[in-house]
Amino acid sequence: MEIRQKIFNYAWFGLLYTRLIYQLVFISLKQ
Repeated sequence: MEIRQKIFNYAWFGLLYTRLIYQLVFISLKQ
């Protein structure tokens, strides 16, 4: 596997997890 592809995958999943956590925190603060 290419190193660039690996880095891209890690960055993509990191972005998704960051968005998920941000949404959960926002919802919990909104209540």
